[in-house]
Amino acid sequence: MVGLPQILVLIFCAACIFDLVLEAHGAQYPYYSVTKPYYSGYDRNQPYQPQPAAAEPSTDPDEVTALNEIFEYWRIVPWLSSMEPCKEAAYKSYITCDCYSSCHITSLNVFGQDINAEIPEALWNLTFLTHLNLSKTYMRGKLSSSIGNLKQLQFLSLGANALSGELPKELGNPTDLRRLFLGPNNFTGSLPSELGNLKKLDLIYIHSCGFSGEIPSTFSNLKNLQFVWASDNELTGKIPEFRGNWSSLSFLRLEGNSFEGPIPSTLSNLTSMKHLMISDVSNGGSSLAFIKDMRSISILYLRNNNISDSIPLNIGGHQNLTHMDLSFNSIKGKIPNSLFLMRSLGNNKLDGTLPTRKSRSLIYIYSS
Repeated sequence: MVGLPQILVLIFCAACIFDLVLEAHGAQYPYYSVTKPYYSGYDRNQPYQPQPAAAEPSTDPDEVTALNEIFEYWRIVPWLSSMEPCKEAAYKSYITCDCYSSCHITSLNVFGQDINAEIPEALWNLTFLTHLNLSKTYMRGKLSSSIGNLKQLQFLSLGANALSGELPKELGNPTDLRRLFLGPNNFTGSLPSELGNLKKLDLIYIHSCGFSGEIPSTFSNLKNLQFVWASDNELTGKIPEFRGNWSSLSFLRLEGNSFEGPIPSTLSNLTSMKHLMISDVSNGGSSLAFIKDMRSISILYLRNNNISDSIPLNIGGHQNLTHMDLSFNSIKGKIPNSLFLMRSLGNNKLDGTLPTRKSRSLIYIYSS
């Protein structure tokens, strides 16, 4: 039997061996040593020193130069001249920025400013723009082909100005463009076929722009279109055979051009149509059969289109129809009893008696 003195000796020897193991372990793995702090050089007697905060992102210097040049030329706010326009409140009415590692100008909006000048070339250096609104600024001169530099554009509005010359084909470069407002302006020439590259476009407004020639066949690529207003130009040729390519279209206005008839029967594929306004189509007798499947239609203006058909008997099934103008055609036959929401039927060859009932929504009947 082991006595107490022998036990004490064994404990002392074990402790010595344990110290030797720890010392060896610490020499091999210094960061795990129990005799050293985790961070070498750490002095608990020194006060805590906070790390400096990361520098705030600054505006791209090329964009700063371009913006200041634009504002100086337009004389919108001549007192604005800054190296950090993205951070100054005075600029917030005109620009929007996205800031990550650096700040980029993504929106420029000078709508309604009395600029009365041309578009400076410096504007096309703001290549991060997604929104550009120059409407109602009395802008004049030609639209530069350098607009093709703005490849990230999603919204472009140039309307209510006096821009002239031909529309540059480079306008087809920003393929992310969703909304395009071009009118009114004083452009000349035809619509460039490159606009057919704008496959994400859901709205195009080219009212009173001065364009002539036919609608390019490449417009059949614009399958996301929901709104097309192309009135009061000198567009010629036939209205394109849509063949369902514009199946999302709910608004179509093609008044005051020089289209030749007939109105294509394939318009019947546009079953989402709510507002349809076509006028002044010459030659070729047009039919009204295409409206049969337009059950969502609420406004139907087909004035002066050389329509020689009769009004479909099932017209009363269009429950959403509130306004219809079929005047100045060669429509014949009787007015269907089911039709109670008539706006204008004047200057046709209708016969028979008028229906004895009308809807409360009836605005007026023009039948001179």
